[in-house]
Amino acid sequence: MNPIAPEADVDQERQAIRLQNSVRLVTKQEEGRPLDRLPAGIFGFTYSPASDAIPLFARHAKASFEIHKPASGPYRILGYLAPTQIEAQGQDVKFYPDAYGEATKLVAITADRIGRLKGPSRANGNYLDVTLL
Repeated sequence: MNPIAPEADVDQERQAIRLQNSVRLVTKQEEGRPLDRLPAGIFGFTYSPASDAIPLFARHAKASFEIHKPASGPYRILGYLAPTQIEAQGQDVKFYPDAYGEATKLVAITADRIGRLKGPSRANGNYLDVTLL
């Protein structure tokens, strides 16, 4: 039996991904700005990961997606997939901001793996329809 609450496990996983990507939380002055106008090395939260602007905010609210803009490489969206979909290529998947149904594995999808991005659904877990490359 795991003595650590599932929420603590998720927080540790997110923190490990943040460290791996060398990102810090957006500041109050940076909040609301589009991703492309923010400096490299940041992360934040958004309800609009499929928009052209992708505004980021410091507060993590339920059903919001965490976005990382590392110093090098494309941006990343953190979310949940079913374990069987993690290595999917050329496949449409439902990508959730929080664990939902079979989507129990936290992953960071890089922008260059996204062929199509639609949503979020605003229902049934607030998922994004994503075609993974």
